[in-house]
Amino acid sequence: AEGFDARRAAAYVSRQMRTAPDALFLVCIGCNLPEDIRLRHPEDYWLDAKGEPCLGDDGHLFGGEAVPLAKKVYPWLSYSSPAWRHETKRMIAALIAELRRTGLAKRIVGVHFAGGHDGQFCTAQPDSSKCAKAAFETSGEKDYVRFLKRLPQEMMDDFAREARKGFGKDILVVRWCQRMFDGRYCSSHDIDAFEDSKEVDAIVTQPNYFHRSAGL
Repeated sequence: AEGFDARRAAAYVSRQMRTAPDALFLVCIGCNLPEDIRLRHPEDYWLDAKGEPCLGDDGHLFGGEAVPLAKKVYPWLSYSSPAWRHETKRMIAALIAELRRTGLAKRIVGVHFAGGHDGQFCTAQPDSSKCAKAAFETSGEKDYVRFLKRLPQEMMDDFAREARKGFGKDILVVRWCQRMFDGRYCSSHDIDAFEDSKEVDAIVTQPNYFHRSAGL
């Protein structure tokens, strides 16, 4: 994305590699855009049923939840946003090019994508944006809610293709997903889309905080 420093990111990867000289690595790639880029694309804002922009912070789309007063919030972009995808793929390409230039890519066997709501790319609430509706019209899906639920995986497939192209070798692609069975709207319902995917190899769920071991 604009302003992304690939050399600084690669230097961080290099430092981590020095802690385990014989190890192979998965590189975690955060896919959320900085605030300034998001605010330049109001045409891609995630909209609620009333047509109002949905607000979030750097990592959470609050949707129907109360917005914490202590947090700085701003409009979020839709998962269908062309701007979000374009800028993120530019960042992925720049990072991998630098990893290859420095030779670090030789020890990288895959990528792990994180981003979207809570880092897990879940659909936190329905999206009534123009870009989501336009994508739905060309998706072949007949049910709009099913389309929205499958969007995170479709987005990850897009990013995965960029990563595979950049590395030019077979890699493992992993993504987070929201826990599936707690009954909330943002629970992950794109498992069938993951099963259909030819780009993402593994999906890792985040258990509810009440069900995690102590210390996690």
